[in-house]
This record gives sequence, C-alpha cells and structure tokens, in this order.
Amino acid sequence: METIHYIGLDVLKKTVCYCVKTYQGETIDQGTVFATRPALHWSG
Repeated sequence: METIHYIGLDVLKKTVCYCVKTYQGETIDQGTVFATRPALHWSG
C-alpha cells in the first residue's frame, strides 16, 4: 500500500521552512534551512 505524504514549504528571503505530514495529519518531519544553493541541494 502506498503512503501519501504532504509537504508544506514557507519560502522566505533567507530561509525555507518545511513540514512533512501524512494524509492523516501526523507530522513526520519539520525544519528550517538557509535559502542558499548548497543548503537547498538536498531538494534535488
């Protein structure tokens, strides 16, 4: 069975905040990264 995840992004000038939740609303991960190329490289 597939698991559905939702990702929310708040893109600001110096940072990007993210939150990953399941379809049931359970928070899987959340955090903040700097809005620089090296820091955002993880996004693929």
